[in-house]
Amino acid sequence: MRVFYDLIGTRTSPRGGRYFELPVIPKDKINVLVFIHLLAFGLYMAMWYGGLFPEVMDQDTLHYYTRDILAVSSRAQDLIFSWTTGLFTYQFIHRNAGELVLSVMMLWLFGHILQKKIGQLRVVAFYFILVILSAIVFNLSHLLFPIFSGPGGIMEGAFGGVLGVMTTAVYFYGRARLRLGKKLRFSVWQIYFAALLLSLVCVYKNNIAYILVYLSSIWIGFRYARYLAGKHSDKPYIKKQDLAKVPANL
Repeated sequence: MRVFYDLIGTRTSPRGGRYFELPVIPKDKINVLVFIHLLAFGLYMAMWYGGLFPEVMDQDTLHYYTRDILAVSSRAQDLIFSWTTGLFTYQFIHRNAGELVLSVMMLWLFGHILQKKIGQLRVVAFYFILVILSAIVFNLSHLLFPIFSGPGGIMEGAFGGVLGVMTTAVYFYGRARLRLGKKLRFSVWQIYFAALLLSLVCVYKNNIAYILVYLSSIWIGFRYARYLAGKHSDKPYIKKQDLAKVPANL
């Protein structure tokens, strides 16, 4: 699926010009990542409604096992699990449908916008790097500022990683105004700030650690964008198979 866009202050024909590829096919790497998040949430809800969470498991319930081991816990006694399991799995734990929908929609949209610059594989790799760094910031904030972070907090969901991807995409394409139908126009930066505000309702918990995660993700996304801008100028990402089609005399 192609979504055409104008740059703010310019106008192009709806039948041509600039566009973003926003595919919905499962083979797309970014979509595979999105489907994994949806599948994990579906499995979690099936276990919940199936009555599996109250079952005793190693002197604990499956609910707490999922929350404190697969998610990132700030409790000192859970720290070893957070660094061996939760560090890599917490982004797939969604207990809030609103947070899930917001995260996967923004990952799908901004991930495909950013792929125009760096390609899908690098978008996915960058997302996982952001996820790990967000977990590190979350844990360190509780170790350094326990009185402000609050004891017993956990971090779950994908928005910490998604926010960095969104920031990098906005750096390059914030002035792009998506054309939806004949009259609707939404700029990428408007969608970015709307999602950020909505996340305060769906994602954010009353814990300063989340603020630090937000700030670190935005900073990393911005710094990565600056690095890309200096390395690649403003050239779009071109696949090798597409490069082979370019005439030799160009």
